[in-house]
Amino acid sequence: MVSPTPEEQSQWPTPNYSDPVNLHAMVLGFTVPSLILSIAWIRFYGKGLLRQILGLDDYIMLAAMVFALPVTIFPMVGLNFGLGLHIWDLKSEWHTPYWKMVYTADLLFPMACSLTKISLCLTYLNLFPGPSTKIFCYTMSTFVSCYTVACIFMSLFQCSPIASFWDSSVEPKCIDMRIALEVIAALNSFSDCVVYLWPAKPLWSLQLPLRQRIGLICLFGIGLLVCVTGILRMYYLKVFFESYDMLWHGTAVWIVMVLELDIGIICGCLSGVKPVMSVLFPALFGSSQHSQVGEGTRITAYGRPNTHQSFMFKALSEVSSKQECDREEWDE
Repeated sequence: MVSPTPEEQSQWPTPNYSDPVNLHAMVLGFTVPSLILSIAWIRFYGKGLLRQILGLDDYIMLAAMVFALPVTIFPMVGLNFGLGLHIWDLKSEWHTPYWKMVYTADLLFPMACSLTKISLCLTYLNLFPGPSTKIFCYTMSTFVSCYTVACIFMSLFQCSPIASFWDSSVEPKCIDMRIALEVIAALNSFSDCVVYLWPAKPLWSLQLPLRQRIGLICLFGIGLLVCVTGILRMYYLKVFFESYDMLWHGTAVWIVMVLELDIGIICGCLSGVKPVMSVLFPALFGSSQHSQVGEGTRITAYGRPNTHQSFMFKALSEVSSKQECDREEWDE
């Protein structure tokens, strides 16, 4: 962040506290906490009550949502403390509550992101069982955990005393967080791309009916949006640090943060929404005969037989394995 020069300050317009130019509509339009709550409810209702197969990945996703929800709400709260306004329209009493909120978000955001990706890796272990999947998921979970701990440690102690981050009356001794945040954002974007796009490889090798193939690719392809928002966050962080109009340019940073979290959680929850959709819209989301493993029986991702199980809850590798056996029997 930079400070405005006296020449720049002399050109500022008169403060407008009654009806200033703002970005409030943009914040309200893109921060939708009710969306992730709805998707989460569908996931846990579908897997917990309808299928009774809640696993470790579900509980970790629940923890991710606990950390993500405040970050999703903060931008709307921040509208009361100057978010989306130009620097010349800010009131001095807004400084402390706004930067307390920023400090809290700096700690919660990496926790929510990392738990979402770890939960997704555990889901992959159920959907794509095999040694290569196990190596990938454990490696990425360890990598994500390590840089998340480093990120939280730096954010927690970036200023000494800690209160100087939000209290302008305290003399601060702060490290330069620009390089650290840009590196962390780059690592986060890298892990986003690797984790969310990883299913493309096993899905590509499956021999499925066209409808199921397109549906699965679209389902997991939503992760591409997470990668895009992560890259956008890197760009807007750069703009933020190069401007003195912090709460104006900081609006875009908040928005892409929320979108990255929300889309990531939605992507991680989609594999659990089909049981509910199958009940509500059986014609559209009901299981087809192509997804059966045996006559009248389907195998869940947790190894339990269920005659009404959704396709997304069984190990996808079983599809290709069964088809390979069918081809061998036909050749004989």
